[in-house]
Amino acid sequence: MGVGKSTLLNLIAGFDSADSGNVIIDGHRVAHLDDNAATRLHREKPGFMFQAFHVLPHLTLAQNVALPLLLSELPASSTPGMLAAAGLDKRGDDFTRQLSGGVSPTNPPATSASSARKAR
Repeated sequence: MGVGKSTLLNLIAGFDSADSGNVIIDGHRVAHLDDNAATRLHREKPGFMFQAFHVLPHLTLAQNVALPLLLSELPASSTPGMLAAAGLDKRGDDFTRQLSGGVSPTNPPATSASSARKAR
C-alpha cells in the first residue's frame, strides 16, 4: 500500500484532479489551466523526470538535449556543455540506438531540463 507519492505528483502535474482543495503553483490553480498554460507552467516551474522517460530516437543526442531548450525559448548554444557535463561530449552526433547499455540516454535531457529552468 502506497502513501500517495504518485498521486501527489499527478496532482501537481495536473494529470489528476483533486477531490477537494486546490493545487496552486506560483499563484496558478493547476486545475484551471488550459493546455497551453499548463505546458508553459510545466516548462518553467516544476521539473518532472518520469521513470519511463524516452528520448526521441530519430534525433541525435545533441538534438534531444537542444529540444527542451528551444521549446523554452532558450538558446541551444549550451547543448555541448550539457553533453559534456553528462560525459557525452563526444557523442552529440550519435543516435540513442548507438549508445551502449551502460550509457544512459536519459542524462542529457535531464541535464537540459534542469539547466533550462535554472537559466530563467
